[in-house]
Amino acid sequence: MEKSQLYKLSLLTLIGFPAVGALIIWFVEDQPSSFRFSMPMPLHFQLGIGLLAGVVAGFLAWLIIRLPFMKATRVKYSGLVLPFDLNWSDILFVSLCAGIGEEYFFRGVLQQYWGIWITSVVFVAIHGYLNPKDWCISIYGAFMVLVIAGIGYLNDYVGLVSAMIAHACIDIILFYRMTKDDDENNI
Repeated sequence: MEKSQLYKLSLLTLIGFPAVGALIIWFVEDQPSSFRFSMPMPLHFQLGIGLLAGVVAGFLAWLIIRLPFMKATRVKYSGLVLPFDLNWSDILFVSLCAGIGEEYFFRGVLQQYWGIWITSVVFVAIHGYLNPKDWCISIYGAFMVLVIAGIGYLNDYVGLVSAMIAHACIDIILFYRMTKDDDENNI
């Protein structure tokens, strides 16, 4: 896959997930116009809390990925990211597209029907982090289920924007760390 394809996939995530979410609302809700997204706190609080939660979760995720027994998994995922030769603007774009598009769909829409925990498990499983044949990635996946559930609670108690920002921050940190082709990554 080329970088231009990554950008197209990112735009598809940004537009496609909310479009599917809107279709679900349209077909499931008796009065689609009355569907409300979680926005209990003002925007500036959502931005700050989402930023803090995402940075903490992103660094904790990186610490787990850096554990010695995770080396094969880290090398595998770094090998997927490195060929794109991502710079800061690429990382920011891809991360914001994922954070906004996926959280709109999963937290904004599906969580309203499935609840926090089922939505979190499905989200992490779809990303490939729950694999009974690979215990290393499943350990990381179990951690991510907790993180994603935390983002679900952020959505409910702080607001959807906080969930979007937290997700984007996690991705920014992990993409950045995965693009570091050096001895620190043991690649």
